[in-house]
Amino acid sequence: MKKSFSVFNLGIFSFCFLLFLLLVPNLKIYFLAFFILVLVFRLLEGDFLKAVWFSLLLSLPFQVGKAIRTSTFYIPIVDKYLIKETFFYITMANFLTVLLLWLFLRKKSLSFKLFFRWWEFSLLIFLFFSLVSSVFSVYPLVSFLFFLQISGVVLIYFLGRGVFFIKKDQLLVNKTKVILFSHLYFEGFLALVQYFKKGFVAKFIEEAQYQYYFGHFAVEEKAMFRSSGTMAHPNTLASFLVILLPLVFGEMFKKRQSKNYLLFCFGSFVFAALGLVTTLSRGAWLVFFIDFFIFYLILRKENFEFKINLPGHLRLLFLPLVLFLPLVFKRILSLSQAFSQKGSVLVRLDLAKEALFFIKTSPLLGIGPGLFIPMLIERHTTNIIYIFPSLIHNTFLHIGAEMGLGSFLFYIFFSIQLLRRSWLRRNKVKNLSLFWGSLIAFFNFFILSLGYPLFKPEIQSVFFLLCLFLINL
Repeated sequence: MKKSFSVFNLGIFSFCFLLFLLLVPNLKIYFLAFFILVLVFRLLEGDFLKAVWFSLLLSLPFQVGKAIRTSTFYIPIVDKYLIKETFFYITMANFLTVLLLWLFLRKKSLSFKLFFRWWEFSLLIFLFFSLVSSVFSVYPLVSFLFFLQISGVVLIYFLGRGVFFIKKDQLLVNKTKVILFSHLYFEGFLALVQYFKKGFVAKFIEEAQYQYYFGHFAVEEKAMFRSSGTMAHPNTLASFLVILLPLVFGEMFKKRQSKNYLLFCFGSFVFAALGLVTTLSRGAWLVFFIDFFIFYLILRKENFEFKINLPGHLRLLFLPLVLFLPLVFKRILSLSQAFSQKGSVLVRLDLAKEALFFIKTSPLLGIGPGLFIPMLIERHTTNIIYIFPSLIHNTFLHIGAEMGLGSFLFYIFFSIQLLRRSWLRRNKVKNLSLFWGSLIAFFNFFILSLGYPLFKPEIQSVFFLLCLFLINL
């Protein structure tokens, strides 16, 4: 039997690979790097299924900017000054998902009935409504291409269920977590470098540079640079960090962990927390501090023991945080400007009104996946298109408006059933740190979804990975 990566070594290797991607100059080298990564994992792990799964996890946050764009569609818009351009794109995650699916299809003796529960098939009904919505939309081809991206994310969940079922290995779950922690390490580190540089670091890997050439700055305060890591927007990065931070925080209370692994987790937590500050996302900050209060209550209830020197290591976190206090206070004091006509609060309300209008006019099937902005421009009821034509800053209204109430209800049904099952089994769970970390992360996703547009592959993939952790406890 070949010796595989230890959890700690896998985390270090994953972080180094992500750092290497900063040097990647173009799409060809980027794709080649991931194909070589699969071969390296195959050599070191001795298992092709694990190799593809680990590579897929490392590719998930890198989406549209790092993709093969095969087609361009120009959607005719009533207003001649506003033209919507939509690309059909294939990401590295799409390639690896198809490869993982092919590996499963080769296992002819594998029965899906063995590891799927009845309520999980509500995700397939969710996809069915999305497909029907795309077929009957105004621009069916464009909607269908967006439907394929949605399907790819849901497929990752089902494939992950299969991987965990076949291997039945707690070490695989731990390795899946540590790859996610390496993303926290990397994204937090990159966000800090971007903030001090006041601009992008690499020529290729950072998504935001395809939309904001000089970087993203706060709407209320033009001089305040907002870091976005590899994501397309600072709020997307902030959501990514806040959703995963409870997982890594919970690991620091887990028994029987090596000191190196605990320090790796603490480092991920520190860099992610500091990176979160540089996003200037006030909503994400609030959720992050609420998490601390929730964890305090859980620690008292479960009698968890912190496994590293709490006072000494917390100084490593709070000392650099002090340096950011002027920035934090300045951002908080600009909150009143968010209620101005072009401020973030009123913009969100106008976008929500537009979404409710679409739900009212097309309740069952919606306007079609990926068509909110084009339809907003054609059929707007407010002046939001002249101020901030954007996606709905509410994930649930986004699903309802684009794919109808059918998709929305089955998406919520799946989430409720998962939470119900997890909560009923809480007394039987051995890994309480993972249970509470995943549960809080799950709630973070839903809270942030009320104010941010998180129906995106890079965030939905993380959401379904959380679902995998909860259902496999």
